[in-house]
Amino acid sequence: MNELTDVLACPRCGGDLARADSALSCRQCRFQGAERSGIIDLRARRYDYYFNPVERSVMRELTSTRTAADWPATIRRFLREVDFNPDWLDNLVVDGRYAWKLFLSPGPNATLLDLGCGLGSLIQNLAPLYARTFGLDLTWERLEFTKMRLSLLKPGDSTQLVAGGDGERLPFKDHSFDCITLSGVLEWIADTVDYSESRRGRLAKALQMFVSIFGATNPRREQLAFLNEIRRILKPAGQVFIGIENRLNYEYFLGRRDHHSGLLFGSLLPRAIANLYSIARSHQPYRTYTYSKRAYRRLLNETGLSRVRFLGLAEGYSKLCGIYPDPAWTSRWYEPPPVSLKDRLKRSQTFVPAYGILAAMEEPGPSIWDRILQQVPRDLESESSVSVTDLLVTGKDKAVALASCNGRRIVVKIPLNESSQTAEENNWRILRALASRTPLIPHALAKGSLSHCSYFVEDAMPGRPLSDEIEDDAILAIGSIGSFVKAQSDVPGAFQRTVFSSELLDTFIDVPVRVLAPITNLTAQLDRLQQRLRASLASSPVVSGVMHGDLSLSNIHVQDGRITGIIDWEYGSLHGIPFLDVLGHLESRLRWAKKLSTMEALRVLSQGRYGVEIGSFLEEMLELHQVSSEELPLYLHLYWLHQTSIRVSERLQYQEDQIAIHVDRYLGEADF
Repeated sequence: MNELTDVLACPRCGGDLARADSALSCRQCRFQGAERSGIIDLRARRYDYYFNPVERSVMRELTSTRTAADWPATIRRFLREVDFNPDWLDNLVVDGRYAWKLFLSPGPNATLLDLGCGLGSLIQNLAPLYARTFGLDLTWERLEFTKMRLSLLKPGDSTQLVAGGDGERLPFKDHSFDCITLSGVLEWIADTVDYSESRRGRLAKALQMFVSIFGATNPRREQLAFLNEIRRILKPAGQVFIGIENRLNYEYFLGRRDHHSGLLFGSLLPRAIANLYSIARSHQPYRTYTYSKRAYRRLLNETGLSRVRFLGLAEGYSKLCGIYPDPAWTSRWYEPPPVSLKDRLKRSQTFVPAYGILAAMEEPGPSIWDRILQQVPRDLESESSVSVTDLLVTGKDKAVALASCNGRRIVVKIPLNESSQTAEENNWRILRALASRTPLIPHALAKGSLSHCSYFVEDAMPGRPLSDEIEDDAILAIGSIGSFVKAQSDVPGAFQRTVFSSELLDTFIDVPVRVLAPITNLTAQLDRLQQRLRASLASSPVVSGVMHGDLSLSNIHVQDGRITGIIDWEYGSLHGIPFLDVLGHLESRLRWAKKLSTMEALRVLSQGRYGVEIGSFLEEMLELHQVSSEELPLYLHLYWLHQTSIRVSERLQYQEDQIAIHVDRYLGEADF
């Protein structure tokens, strides 16, 4: 604890703190703090504060002694308590929502503070970028959850957690941090009083709420005071990141309720009217102020944080799917022609759903993103710079930049967690092995790592995803897929007629069963499926070879009715079962065309209830891969095992409601 006194300060007077065993005391005002279970307690007043959707008793149960194996079950229990709200899944385990970290400028020996660290997912993501990390929150149980998260998922992490934020000052010394993050925090700063607990009469209470937005208790003034505290503890060359909604979010004009008050058009109304509306509707004043881009800039300038840069975040700083930097501060960005009015609005710096705001007192150094874009041309031995049209965030926790360099269209992929890192490494390996065989597979061009962020560069394939074009090209494309599969089979060494070896049985049966077993109660059915597949397939003939692993509509590019590219080989294998790609493509097509679930699509394939085009294609593929019609149900089970185990290794393991649909229901109803 001694080494923390260079950062920590009294939350009441800002004085130095002295240590005596596990106690901390202020030398000036005699404030008493403590260290408990590795968390520093510097709360000044609100010792029983609790802000969390899960009851306190449940949170305490969730943070009792756990092992890494318990982590998915812990998340499932949390989500059960919030009725499986997907927003909380996003908050707990989705790493793609922090893709904005690429625009930070961490230097050597830099120190990070996450204010309002909540359940710890942000600090888990950013900790590798910084030498020292701190997390501050006022809810003790959230800090215990964060401590458990870091101990299980980041063993050896030295993040210091601090309970506090309710004093006259933030409990840190001046100029302590190189970076301070506030994601979903600033708008709540003034919303600290629950007027439903007031004992005043109804009229007096309403008057108290009405006048609360004026004078010293005006929400903007309280936010400004808070930002001044942020500036005080920020180093002169440091930067602040603020993730927050846009007051002029285009969705609000279309009838979406305000994210914080729940009021229709609440954000768009003048503050006084919104306050009266909130008092009448919710019996609480309107105090969760958000602003337009211009007003955010003005607010930050008043604190001395005058170097302000904006990232447009769609569909918000949670559920992040796209980042659009302000063109005024990045010359490497140019916008493609908008596809629709919605596309134009979500890219607009005025009407984008949310902002990632980077603010500083001095001009920051180059960001991780800047450094990657500077390095890529060197990797490609080009003297031209990289121009970017889109920076997308995928459901597989990757940032994907669509760009060009020296007239060559490229894709830059940046994994945002260990799972997507492993997947991209496999994609790179497959591309390097296969790209020379056909022009339909991207060339792997370069890869590297900067500030603990890996990047992979490959050719962009022409055309658009088949999922965007299938209405016009459905029949033609299925023939093209057949041509692609047959062309692959003709490549020397691509397909081998062999038998189900112990290695194939383990890869496609035993490993998926081991992955699925911990998440289902139907282990007897799972064992029965495993035994039937092994008994039926062991040593039987099989065509083995190059397998994509996810030949869905979104991974096939088409143009003018022909296939122009097969992308995203992260689940691929050089020694897989290519026929599973055929089933995967048909399952994807049936899900799209008939709005079926995966299980319903597999049932259609098993029962032969499909059109002439699919029937002809499937018959041709069965012959090519030497699969009899009697064996088709076995291969459908194999396909389900393979795909479901992939989904479990990503997010399905946390979603108890989805496990019931995609795993338990299949095991309960499938005939094996």
